[in-house]
Amino acid sequence: MTIRERSAIIKSTLELCDISTIYNEKRIGSSVRCIFHEDKHKSAQIYPNSMYCFACRQKFGVIDVYMHENNLSYVDAVIEMYNKYISNQTSFKSSNNQFKNNNVLNKGNKGNNNIEATLEDLEELNSYTKRKLQKYLEERHIPKSIAIFKKFDIHFYFSKKDKYKNNIYIKFNENFIITFSLATKKYKGVRGKSELTFLTLDKEIYGKYPYYNCFEGWADALSYIHYEIDNCKEKSTAFINIIILNSVANVNKLKNFMEESAQKYIEDIRNGVYEEDEDQMPIFFLHLDSDEAGNVATEELLKLNEKYDTKNIKLKIGKFDAYGLINVDRRYELLIVEEIEKTPEGKEIKKFKFKDCNEGYCHRKNNQK
Repeated sequence: MTIRERSAIIKSTLELCDISTIYNEKRIGSSVRCIFHEDKHKSAQIYPNSMYCFACRQKFGVIDVYMHENNLSYVDAVIEMYNKYISNQTSFKSSNNQFKNNNVLNKGNKGNNNIEATLEDLEELNSYTKRKLQKYLEERHIPKSIAIFKKFDIHFYFSKKDKYKNNIYIKFNENFIITFSLATKKYKGVRGKSELTFLTLDKEIYGKYPYYNCFEGWADALSYIHYEIDNCKEKSTAFINIIILNSVANVNKLKNFMEESAQKYIEDIRNGVYEEDEDQMPIFFLHLDSDEAGNVATEELLKLNEKYDTKNIKLKIGKFDAYGLINVDRRYELLIVEEIEKTPEGKEIKKFKFKDCNEGYCHRKNNQK
C-alpha cells in the first residue's frame, strides 16, 4: 500500500484525541494553545480530526500534529501511525471497519460517503423525540426554532442508532449536516462540507438590503431571531440577513464574502449604480463568541475596515468612512451587569461581563420571570 493510500485511511479514520499526547483529553470545540508556535494565548480550536490556529491562520491535521509531537518526517509519521493505529486494530480504541472501505481512498468521494451514510441513518422527529428536542429548546429560550428553521428548509433529526436520543442532527442541505449533543450542549462535528449558512426571513422585503448579522453557531442565530420577534415592533429593523459560520474555522470564508461584497459595492458606486439617497453599503454586524478563538477572529475581520476606508478607495459617494464595513457595536449590546459597586460618594459603578448571544438572551429571559 502506498504512502498516499495510507495517508487517506489515517485522515478518514483517526481523530486528534486518538493520536495526540497533548490534546488527547481535549473536547471538540475546546480552545487550546497551538504547538506550532509559541502560543501564550489559546489561539487554536480542536476539531474531530484536526485543529485550526487563528494566529498561524492554518489548519493542522492529525498527521501534522503527530509529526510535530514525535519529530518525524511526513513519510515516517504516516508509516508509524498506520502500523500503530490501523494495522493493529485491537489496540486502537476507536477502530472500526471504515478504513476497509476502498472508497476512502477516493479523495473526491470521501465527504460524500460520510454524509450518505449519515443521511441513511437519520429519522424524522416523532412525538417522543420532538418533545425531547422541544424541552431542550425551551431551556435555551428558543422554543420556535423548529418552525423557524423549517422556513429555510433546515430540519432537525435524530439517529436511528442513538438509543437514548442524546444527539441531534441539523441538516442544512443534502451536503452539510452538523451534530450537536443535547447532554453536553456541545458541538460534536460535521458531516459533509462545512460551509456558511445564509438566512433571510423575508427575501422580498429584506433581501435587497446588504446588512448582515454574523453568528458563530446555530443556537446564537436562533436566539437573535427570537429576540427580534419578541422585541422589534418596527418591521424595518427586524430580520435583516443572517450568516451562520457553523465553525470559527470558516472565518476565512466569511472574510472572502465580506471582501466580495465590499468590492461589488465600490464597483457599483464608481459605475453610478446608486443615487446618493439609495446608497446600499454592505455592513456586517459581528456576534462571534467571546472565547479566544472568537476574539482573534473578530480582530482579524476588523482589519477590513482599514482596507475599505473611503480615504483609501476614494469614492465619489459612499459611507465606509461613516460606518465601516464591520461593526461590533451590537455585540456589546449583549453585555450583562455582573455586579454593581458603590463608591464612598455613593456613586454606582456597573461591572459588565460579556455573554454570547444565546447566553445574553437567556439571561434577559430569566430576569423577566
